[in-house]
Amino acid sequence: MSIHVPDEHGNEPLTPIYPFNEPGEAIELYSGPIGGLDRSDLNGTIRLVPFPSPGIRWQVELPDAEGHHLRIGLRDEFELTAGGMTGHAMINSTSLDSVVGISSHLEFESGDLLEYALVHWMNLPNYTGNTPLHYTDSCRSTWTRGRLTLEIDGWRITLDGRPDSGSLFKEDIGLARYVLTHVMELRRVDASSFEVEGARRVIEALRLSLSFAAGRWVAPTLFVGFDATGGKAWQDWGSPICAPYERIGSPVISPMAVGDLEAFLNASVVRLRDADAANTTRFQIRLATQTSNLGFVENRIFSAFPAIENLSWETFVLGGVVSKAEFEDQKRWPTARRLRELLVRAQIPIGIDQKRLPALHQLATEKRLDGPETVTWVRNRLIHPKDPHDRLYTRERLVAEAWQQSREYVCLLLLHAIGYTGGYLGAIPPHGWLSDPAPVPWAA
Repeated sequence: MSIHVPDEHGNEPLTPIYPFNEPGEAIELYSGPIGGLDRSDLNGTIRLVPFPSPGIRWQVELPDAEGHHLRIGLRDEFELTAGGMTGHAMINSTSLDSVVGISSHLEFESGDLLEYALVHWMNLPNYTGNTPLHYTDSCRSTWTRGRLTLEIDGWRITLDGRPDSGSLFKEDIGLARYVLTHVMELRRVDASSFEVEGARRVIEALRLSLSFAAGRWVAPTLFVGFDATGGKAWQDWGSPICAPYERIGSPVISPMAVGDLEAFLNASVVRLRDADAANTTRFQIRLATQTSNLGFVENRIFSAFPAIENLSWETFVLGGVVSKAEFEDQKRWPTARRLRELLVRAQIPIGIDQKRLPALHQLATEKRLDGPETVTWVRNRLIHPKDPHDRLYTRERLVAEAWQQSREYVCLLLLHAIGYTGGYLGAIPPHGWLSDPAPVPWAA
């Protein structure tokens, strides 16, 4: 397969194994014999169904409707096989002539080393790339800045957007907001072969990083790896955790500021692949991503504080600044102090903006609290009110503003922890233009 074909105008786009789907359209993955349900294989199909949420769905046809009995019962789990792929599956429903079910994950792995892998991504933002792409069809020839090329920690990453990304969601499509938006090629910079597990680790680091940057869960969902002969040595289909597509959403890193996106991915992916920081950073970035749109605003506040707690533990205890015994003394190191110390180290202001957060600022003024103390006060009163409601909900927008300030704190602290020094988009309205991010405070 030809991947990089430069011409006078730009590069030919990557060719996806699974074509880009329309909103709400299922993606055909397989058609043929499917085993595991009966003594012999049954003809069927496997699809990635994106509506109402993405998932692997399979269906088999029963050869004899009258008196045919499967050895697998409804809701029983079993090992499904199809075209060399295997994975756990479950029956959802049956009829006289067919059986329908789900599978969370199907995979094939030959054991051979990979030369490159193609990854199909769902619901990534419409990025401004750093390399021109040349699209041609029977009617026209177009050029876009739809390719992002990166070299990170020995990996060469090429990420191409679909040619219709600019117009894909201009019309209202209701709830059908799940599509393949990008195809990515993964290679080693030195052109060496690599193991499947190495590919998995860098793809997972990119999943977490790009989700945090977008402010919503995006998903790599269909993987195909090729060996030195050009044959398929790895194939992976999964039911991704993915948020509905949003044209703007709540990004932390602007999809239009390509230099910031490059710098962030370099810092984040390297950090997530560092054995000394992978577990803590992974935990922090997952919680920080959830602060954008998880359930009610109370849920988002509750996601911010475990991330802050983990960051403070990593910084002060694992970093050797404070002993474990001293740090665990809540009188000496209460939550507000832990947050304040982190913010001061990162040169992040600890005051509350009166114009942008008037309700939170009024509470802080009344109780003579700084920003860390105020958001901690709201979090504590949500969990342990002094009276049935502690007047939190009688103050218009107070809880929502506490969420916005908490999210801004945790996102900035995470950017500081990974060593990022570019621009960011604030979590507190008004958000401004996507193309005009502010410098992080420690690099301003």
